[in-house]
Amino acid sequence: MVNNNVFYSLVPAGLLAPAIVISTAATVIASQALISGTFSLIAQGIVQNLTPNFRIVHTSYHHQGHIYVPMANWALLIGCVFLVMGFHTSTNLGSAYGFAVTGVMFPPHWL
Repeated sequence: MVNNNVFYSLVPAGLLAPAIVISTAATVIASQALISGTFSLIAQGIVQNLTPNFRIVHTSYHHQGHIYVPMANWALLIGCVFLVMGFHTSTNLGSAYGFAVTGVMFPPHWL
């Protein structure tokens, strides 16, 4: 059986299920890091008067940094849906990501 998916073809057949579990866990961890980082940036922007005053919900009485910003959560959801709808396939999204990473490696011409 020929599989056209690069991820599946890199992993031996016996290790496919553990590889999917590990990649799913890595995706969940990365998404949580993105959400936490977004919440922190918005909170810091509010403190420094760089962003509008969005509603911040403090989720813990014992730890000051545990916050939830509902607007940021909805913005991330809408952005994710538009990205998926706009790029249509993971190959197109991967190409755009590679283009963005390559662009970041080149310094601006004015430096």
